[in-house]
Amino acid sequence: IFTKFKRKSMKSYFLTAFFCLILSGCGVNLAQRQKLDPQIEQISDAIYLHNQGEHKKALRKFENYAREGNVEAMYQAGVYHRDGTAGRKDFERAKFWFEAAGYFGHVEALRNVGALYEYGLGTRKDLKKAREFYLKAAKLGSHLAAYELAHVYKKQRNFKDARVYFERACGEWVTPACEELENLQK
Repeated sequence: IFTKFKRKSMKSYFLTAFFCLILSGCGVNLAQRQKLDPQIEQISDAIYLHNQGEHKKALRKFENYAREGNVEAMYQAGVYHRDGTAGRKDFERAKFWFEAAGYFGHVEALRNVGALYEYGLGTRKDLKKAREFYLKAAKLGSHLAAYELAHVYKKQRNFKDARVYFERACGEWVTPACEELENLQK
């Protein structure tokens, strides 16, 4: 139970703290603080075309930006080719763009290259290479890559390493990893 004095003290404390935050710059123009990533900002016209259903034009834009070195555009070009968004699926081109983006540390691109190698899409099936790409993505913080890496280890009957990566993914709320972990322990 708060007395009048305590309520007044609490209120003045919060007001003082609020004004200190404003004076220290925490209340500075939010538009300035929420600037887009420059790479995303650069490809915004391609994203607009995508949202308008102009997929072939969007792909051309993504590829042009990718050739200029935009890593996010490289990844998006890979997604377009993988999914066949602008026409037919082209896993070889998808692999090319994913590998390019992965070279610059794009985690999702690395995961996608791993999947292409794991399932032999656009390349020959190669679990060793799939494992390498999943491992790179997992080291960069991808919990889904850790889950996928665990699956590759499981396929190779390396249950010790599979357990390690299922545990890691499960610890980050990748629910299927927890289920796989339970199955490994039975």
